[in-house]
Amino acid sequence: MILEIEKETKLHQEQGHVDFIQTGAFLLELLARMEEPPNIFYLEYRIRYLIYNGTLALKGIPKSTRDYYVKIRQKTSLV
Repeated sequence: MILEIEKETKLHQEQGHVDFIQTGAFLLELLARMEEPPNIFYLEYRIRYLIYNGTLALKGIPKSTRDYYVKIRQKTSLV
């Protein structure tokens, strides 16, 4: 889980701001930067898990990786 968040953070830093990234492009970038990449289906499962637990924000309908975008959810405080 930490690896995916670190890669997402690096991609956001390369963009210069936090914006939605197409999930398919993010997974390809993740695979390219890993020494021993796991199965692509496992990575897609991990992305969906991070969306459902609130770590990543979702834009679109998660049918396939080209149909939705993700970004790191901004932490907000209710103080």
